[in-house]
Amino acid sequence: MSQYPKPPATPLTTFRRPFSRGSDTFDSEMTGEYEDESSKKSPEERAFVRKIDLMLMPIICTINFMQYLDKTAINYAAVLDFTEDLHMSRGQFSILASMFYVGYLAVQVPNNYFLQRFPVGKYIGTIVITWGMLVFCSGFAQTFSQMTALRFLLGFCEGGIYPALTLLVSTFYRRKEQATRLGCVWLCNGLAVVIGGLAAFGIGNMDNLGVAPWRWIMFIFGAITCLVGAIAFFFLIDSPKSRYLHLNAEKEILVEDRTRDNAVVRTTVIKTAHMREALSETRLWAFCIASFLFNLRNGGMTIYLVQITRSFGYSKLASILLTVPIGLGAVPTYLLLLASISNNVSGYTKKIFYNGVIMIAYTLGNCIGPFVMAHEFAPEYIGSFIVYTCTSALGIICLLVARWRMALVNRQRMMRVHDTVTNVEDDITDAQDPNFIYRL
Repeated sequence: MSQYPKPPATPLTTFRRPFSRGSDTFDSEMTGEYEDESSKKSPEERAFVRKIDLMLMPIICTINFMQYLDKTAINYAAVLDFTEDLHMSRGQFSILASMFYVGYLAVQVPNNYFLQRFPVGKYIGTIVITWGMLVFCSGFAQTFSQMTALRFLLGFCEGGIYPALTLLVSTFYRRKEQATRLGCVWLCNGLAVVIGGLAAFGIGNMDNLGVAPWRWIMFIFGAITCLVGAIAFFFLIDSPKSRYLHLNAEKEILVEDRTRDNAVVRTTVIKTAHMREALSETRLWAFCIASFLFNLRNGGMTIYLVQITRSFGYSKLASILLTVPIGLGAVPTYLLLLASISNNVSGYTKKIFYNGVIMIAYTLGNCIGPFVMAHEFAPEYIGSFIVYTCTSALGIICLLVARWRMALVNRQRMMRVHDTVTNVEDDITDAQDPNFIYRL
């Protein structure tokens, strides 16, 4: 006999029991200590989550892997006669690196609109195919101007991916499940460093085929990305109620229960009140500043890592190979920031807006970061690394400010008795819901 009740006649609602200051629930919510994500799941829910994992995670992880590989391709190309063939100076290479993030920045506002108005799966598939074609075309570039235009367009296409993938994870998974899945997605960045380095090392030996090795990198990476985009276009599900999940009445109730937990109800209505509320919150600006500061370092190191390694006297191919171990230890702090937003922001428009604003800060940091690697700091770049260290420390302080603010709201809500019942379909925000407890 099914353990799930028949669908109620009235709209599904959320209700949390009032918290007392000395309760176990209060302690676990405030300290961030939660039960294992599978400990209270029914066998039906565990099977459903496994099905989502198999249908969703391989595709979005591969997409994230390819976007990181494609945007850092010039990192490997730089030591394979890329700058010599295009007659670029060191300053022009920094401009080329930053131009990607100019395109990244330009797409953030329209991307927020597209995410709310179009099917997310089809949208992601389209932009992945488009940027794959741009990477492939980069192999034909003959001048700095041509490559600059292609890098801008590549950034414009890739700029929508992080918000889209984060939105998918927050739509399909409970809040306590999201950090693990986002971790898997971001782990692919480190994996891309490993695989990219090994691939570039192999391609670097293809210098007797009539085409420069760096051009082969663009051709091969671009073709693979187009294939991944086609798979995403046809097979990427973008709703927990997708017909491909073959939901029966019992599973539909399960999906509604999970939706109540993650507080994400898809709607095509853009609510400006959600945006105004987000702009008034201290934690948004703390997250933005932290994102900017952390990604100053990211912008410099993703572009200059191989060149810095080569400055120690290694050969072209050896310098590429020596970057591989760095990817094995890549655990981005930025993941924690995205997980916090995914867990602690509700309201569909507000969640998209939060991700969009954070991505603008991410883009600005990556855009300015390469210029911190100034020529006057060469070859040790001690001054550059001092700047990166200081900005990272300030970013940590910003995250602590955001955590303090959310903990304060949690404490205030738990000290009050709320008999409020909220409808899961109302698409209310975390600030509007007196029962919403932030995960710290």
